[in-house]
Amino acid sequence: MTVQKIIEVIKGKELTPSIQPANFELKYAFSGDLMSDALMVLREAPEGFCEAGILITGNVTMQSIRTAEMLDFAAILITRGKIPSPQVLEQAYASGIIVLGTNDVSFSTCGKLHHAGIKGLSDL
Repeated sequence: MTVQKIIEVIKGKELTPSIQPANFELKYAFSGDLMSDALMVLREAPEGFCEAGILITGNVTMQSIRTAEMLDFAAILITRGKIPSPQVLEQAYASGIIVLGTNDVSFSTCGKLHHAGIKGLSDL
């Protein structure tokens, strides 16, 4: 699913425009607010999962960007209407990580994306 389509599905916005074209494809998602959990669970994810995936979180700290970097996630989706600081967005730009935002809670966001065809670990 393209970044543009994801934005439409979640009624969201791109917080880091111009990192990737709007037709960049994402296929997978993982949701969590504890970045240590993401690191533990995703270390055994299938090859290509993170590179074509989006990390869904309410965490707007530098730690979410660093976690996405370590796992090679292409994108982060921030829920609950939170806005990362300019420093966090600068790091996302420097790392080439797409950052999207939505006002929805994580549960609703995950449901919308799954219904639209984004797969999670248990779908593989």
